[in-house]
Amino acid sequence: MLALHRPLHYAHALVTVAAVAILLAACVAQYCLSSRRRRRRIPFIFQDHEEVRKNPSRLSSAVGRAAAAGDMRVVTQWLDAAGKGAVNAQTSQGRTALHCAASEGQGAIMRALLDAGADVHTLDNALQTALHIVAAHGHGTCVKMLLDAGADPTVTDSRGDSPLALAERGGRVGTVRLMRLHLQHARSLCGPTGGPSSPAIVRHR
Repeated sequence: MLALHRPLHYAHALVTVAAVAILLAACVAQYCLSSRRRRRRIPFIFQDHEEVRKNPSRLSSAVGRAAAAGDMRVVTQWLDAAGKGAVNAQTSQGRTALHCAASEGQGAIMRALLDAGADVHTLDNALQTALHIVAAHGHGTCVKMLLDAGADPTVTDSRGDSPLALAERGGRVGTVRLMRLHLQHARSLCGPTGGPSSPAIVRHR
């Protein structure tokens, strides 16, 4: 009886092998397509850099998205090709790459941008600095990074909110404590007679 069913078993096995082969071929094809797409990204980014050279004050949406996504390779390529002078370029919303990285708490990208000369005082169209953004989201490590770089936790945006106020409203206890300690330390350095004024807040256009 088993002998009669053996051809059916063989046929079933062959169908299974064929199905597996088709699936493997599809996976390989998808991998190759993804690899080609990854390779195509490099010339696209460099084409983007040509646009930056022509208009260094304008940040492309591609670079802004890369900064927000934490894509260090793209951001590094942009800095290398466009030059450090473009690090404070802005989108149509006035956001720099630092603002974009801050929106997702991308600390490594923010550090690279700061090392390249990113201005922590630059305001977007809502008059917000990168510190406003990370404070509102409670990204403590990023907040400290910007404070250490000279960011002002008291500067107000178009709605009259400071980074400190946004953190308080959002219940970011750790972030609030961090900024209050920073302000206390700054006051202690100024002494009773006061000290030099805060760094100028600039808005690039």
